[in-house]
Amino acid sequence: MTPELQSILERWLTSDNEVERRHAQHRLGQAKPLEYPSLFQQATNAAKAVGSVVASAVRGESVTVPQEEQDRRLAICHACEFWDARQSRCSKCGCFGQWKTWLASQRCPIGKW
Repeated sequence: MTPELQSILERWLTSDNEVERRHAQHRLGQAKPLEYPSLFQQATNAAKAVGSVVASAVRGESVTVPQEEQDRRLAICHACEFWDARQSRCSKCGCFGQWKTWLASQRCPIGKW
């Protein structure tokens, strides 16, 4: 890490912008480790997601959302306190955001989208 980047990140630690603060904490190793649901719960969540996608397809409903909607959803995820940028996953439900935000039948586990 360059001294310039170190300085910027240290300044961001006290920023009013929550995204900057969390990013700085993450990069400087000060972020609390995120805890995920159990592997069993993550598997259950994934199975329910697959079931809802299949049900949507059987009913003739759209399985995916338009790119603009996926981008909107993913932007919300990236700003969320439960988002794990290292793994590109939600620590609340364990999903991989790139996939879940693309599926029309899926919702944020805490109601943000």
